[in-house]
Amino acid sequence: MTQSDGTLLNDLAARVLGDLGGAVSVPLVRIGDALGLYRALAEIGLANADALAEAAGCAPRYVREWLAAQAASGYAHHEGGRFSLTPEQPLVFVEPDSPVNLIGAFDTAAAMVENQPKVQVAFKTGSGVAWGDQPGCMFCAVARLSGRAM
Repeated sequence: MTQSDGTLLNDLAARVLGDLGGAVSVPLVRIGDALGLYRALAEIGLANADALAEAAGCAPRYVREWLAAQAASGYAHHEGGRFSLTPEQPLVFVEPDSPVNLIGAFDTAAAMVENQPKVQVAFKTGSGVAWGDQPGCMFCAVARLSGRAM
């Protein structure tokens, strides 16, 4: 093995950690969408975890953790123990007709993980994975991402 360059190694590790952070965001964003947390936060504005939990009908402890993760990702704004969405964030996470709504991209990422075993077989056999053999979530995810929610 050759000697590694410390700067290049640190740059690579930073990119990998960034990718892992994005991967961890996928289920959290999908939970926020499915449970209406983004929409409720957009509607009520600056709120603590208890208020958002009540508005969305969720357990405060989990909403608190979800909010902390969203703020750490830059997906929600944190201000003195309370959280809100900036004017831009609902366009990405809430408004279905927004040209920059990217919720479907998170659904697509989840479907790709679900599809991994089939793709692994395709790597070995060269058989490919037909569009019709994609996980059910993939169709809805692509439709949602393209603005044609099913």
